[in-house]
Amino acid sequence: MEKVDRLIKHYASPNSRHAQVAISSVVRDLREALPMIFQRFLDPSYPGTPKVEISVNDEKLIAWNPFVPKESSVVGKETLQIENPEDGTLLGSIDVVAYVLPRREDFVSQELARQARISNDYQGIYVYRENRLIYGPNWFNLYSKEPHFSLIRVSFSFNHDLDRAFHIDIKKSQVICMKH
Repeated sequence: MEKVDRLIKHYASPNSRHAQVAISSVVRDLREALPMIFQRFLDPSYPGTPKVEISVNDEKLIAWNPFVPKESSVVGKETLQIENPEDGTLLGSIDVVAYVLPRREDFVSQELARQARISNDYQGIYVYRENRLIYGPNWFNLYSKEPHFSLIRVSFSFNHDLDRAFHIDIKKSQVICMKH
């Protein structure tokens, strides 16, 4: 991506210190978000996805896996079949995997513990559509974010077959769960 003039158009001078700070902030946010959103595509060990490389300012991004599978315990794993409530036909399936991360002091290394981002901000349900993170982490009003849940992370994965059931918008940026 080049010529990001829309990011700095409200600054009198795109080379001003304030404009440069704004751009640096956007770059920092991209470097944090993209490895999480596209983790399954960036991770060479993740099965079943085409592999991509993403760079920001010539810095190659490394996948960030919120579940830290080599360190975490899988405490639940299930495939849920979703049926149309009107006629009972199968719409698709959802793969749900619940992980409990180790306590910070129980990680193999403190660097790995730091990379796991153990905090209230990263606990909850991560919603993946076609292996891309589209929402989360969030508890969807099932629980409140609180320190006792900081080690719990849940993967909720489905494909495009369930877009209508979850009211996935064209940007693939929201999920609406509705009761029938």
